[in-house]
Amino acid sequence: MNTVTFRGQALDSTSVILQWPSQSTNVNNYLLLATGGDHVRFEHMTLRRTGTFNFSTVVQVETGCEDVRDLRIAHCELTNNGTISNISALIYHFNSGGSASLDLQACLLENGSYPVYWDANGSGDTLSITQCVRTGGVFGIRVLDNNAPTTINQCQLDVTNTDNAVLVSA
Repeated sequence: MNTVTFRGQALDSTSVILQWPSQSTNVNNYLLLATGGDHVRFEHMTLRRTGTFNFSTVVQVETGCEDVRDLRIAHCELTNNGTISNISALIYHFNSGGSASLDLQACLLENGSYPVYWDANGSGDTLSITQCVRTGGVFGIRVLDNNAPTTINQCQLDVTNTDNAVLVSA
């Protein structure tokens, strides 16, 4: 097993910024696309979508062809300016085959529609969110149709809508 790690050398998430502008269409609507990669880490970085368009997903986890195993985002800031449905989620996953696992640790989840929109579509996609802080944004965390462990632990989740901070649904 080999692990690929992208880490800010200063261990300060504000000193390393990876960004891409939002878009007016849903073509390639992501800053990072996780598809078929195993044991990938993003640590101590800012992952940001800029601009005013609503197509502004920061991380898209896609399992159409291959699994995405052991994706970890830790001590990062994820941010965008979108406010509409899942097209402007900070992290978006819709399972269309395969399986996925995401471990989100000690991150600042700023603005965006959903901090995490995780639709496993009946598969066993493991999700762990620990010690994260949600500021701004519209909706809470969505976990839909998941048949695997889902852990949300020691998080501060604020939403500006009258929405649930966390919604888990079968």
